[in-house]
Amino acid sequence: MRTVLESLPDFRLGSADIWTSGQPDLVQLASLAAEGIQWVINLGVLDSPYAHPEERQVVESAGMDYVHIPVLFNHPKQADYLKFEAELLRRAGQRLLIHCVRNFRVSAFLTLYRVRHQGWSREKALDALTTFWRSEPAWSELLESLFFPAMKSQSHSAQAASVL
Repeated sequence: MRTVLESLPDFRLGSADIWTSGQPDLVQLASLAAEGIQWVINLGVLDSPYAHPEERQVVESAGMDYVHIPVLFNHPKQADYLKFEAELLRRAGQRLLIHCVRNFRVSAFLTLYRVRHQGWSREKALDALTTFWRSEPAWSELLESLFFPAMKSQSHSAQAASVL
């Protein structure tokens, strides 16, 4: 039998403590605490036809913490990522679900986080990202601005940038 986590749309296991997905429905959100999830980060925007305006209430009523960082899909900002990064650092070791509509915003942000804080090479992180999604130009620019300049000494920077 599949768990609630495994039934989430576009589900991915990020690490032992981090799960990612597309937009869960309200029943799935309410069931996450029973699977050990302690908090939920939503990177989607609330005016999306897929969003649930009552998501915060459902999550908090189930005993989990809720963080909403609305990231415009066609215009992600460094400030959005930095808020995301601060939340992950602040809650390190807690079990969490990070979601957006299709797990694209989440995957890009987790790629950056893995390189900046979990010791992943740029190549390993990009391989993990591109098996799932080839990012849009705005996302390529964000990824490049946040970690490619600091890693120019590593090989394949032009090749890695081209896959984004």
